[in-house]
Amino acid sequence: MTTGNSELTSIRPAPMWRRSLAAVADMLIVFYSVYYAANQWGAELPNGGRGWHGWTAVGILCLIGAYWIVPEWLFGFTIGKLLLGIRVLPVAGEKITLSQSLKRNLLRPFDFLFLYLIGFIVAMLSPTRQRLGDQWAHTTVGTLRPALAQTPQDAHV
Repeated sequence: MTTGNSELTSIRPAPMWRRSLAAVADMLIVFYSVYYAANQWGAELPNGGRGWHGWTAVGILCLIGAYWIVPEWLFGFTIGKLLLGIRVLPVAGEKITLSQSLKRNLLRPFDFLFLYLIGFIVAMLSPTRQRLGDQWAHTTVGTLRPALAQTPQDAHV
């Protein structure tokens, strides 16, 4: 698949093992950040734990969503994707838009069902390895390679 990039790069769908490890890394970052913040600044809950309720909880959920939306829009990757050398790319164009980032991440909860099993199965069945959110947003997760380095196999991607 070729982008509209004038530098002639081609999109290669990221291997599923990289996407899976990136997802685990991102989930661990978010989980431990929220856990730490709750223990440091959260309110005492009736069950004896610490956390948030009301509008503070809504704000925390928005921050959690922003962890994926903002860096993917601005840079094309989250910390997990960066560590694994993959990025979110538009099917057509050079950089994903805020709208595309919002769309792909609004469907993340559905893809996440059964610990990303739904997203994994949908991506495995897609020739371009797109999960539901990617299909709706017209994005894909891939690696960039110079077009000159393409092999005959790459032409079928």
